[in-house]
Amino acid sequence: MEALQHQVYGTDRIHNPGDAILAEQFLNHMKVFPQGQFIAVDTDHNRVVGVTVSMRVAFDPKHPRSLVEPWRITTDHAWISTHNPDGNWLYGVESAVHADYQGCGIGRELTDARRHVIRKLNLRGLVAGGTLKDYHRYHKRYTPEEYLRHVVAGEIFDTNLTKQFRMGFKPICIIPNYVGDPDTHGNAALMVWNNPDYHPERQPERVYPTRRTIGLTTRQTSPYLQTPTIHHDKSAKAGA
Repeated sequence: MEALQHQVYGTDRIHNPGDAILAEQFLNHMKVFPQGQFIAVDTDHNRVVGVTVSMRVAFDPKHPRSLVEPWRITTDHAWISTHNPDGNWLYGVESAVHADYQGCGIGRELTDARRHVIRKLNLRGLVAGGTLKDYHRYHKRYTPEEYLRHVVAGEIFDTNLTKQFRMGFKPICIIPNYVGDPDTHGNAALMVWNNPDYHPERQPERVYPTRRTIGLTTRQTSPYLQTPTIHHDKSAKAGA
């Protein structure tokens, strides 16, 4: 899982860790909130090709300032000690897919896994920071807010945001200084997906580890979506 992070972000553990999540942090996620962690595995090559990390937060979309802050602060530098077990929203800490497997539907499957957890726990929805991945091409012409409006209107294609909007996410505001990525000039959009099945009187259900097999849209291999909690018994993990 750590190796996937370095592949996606061009980092390495010793000289350039950047915002990559490290192995010991992934292990801590399983102690803090195992129900929110998923990976995608190409079983033909025994390789992790997708990962998503989540935690619970207390959040009100009408007053979003609590999450307008750098990613490292919200997530406690990826340790997710800020997880609130009584939080009413799921927060998308991380979602990444290996470059060789992008465009194969893995990201959507991982997002669907998160939504399944949201429905089971009867949470209000999913909130995340979506980076303005292609803003560097337009930063001399538009402010981050203007750029976001053009992406929402479909006038600009953003490598990250456009696909999130197509999956039902709605932007609320810009988060400045969210990450150190020069392509984004530090900017992200605070986005939400509202759970259509939420009911204030419904009790949460227990979330069990799950395993699914999907066929890739451009490959012959079939990765398993699985939760790390059940690797040990050979029973064979997709946001913003």
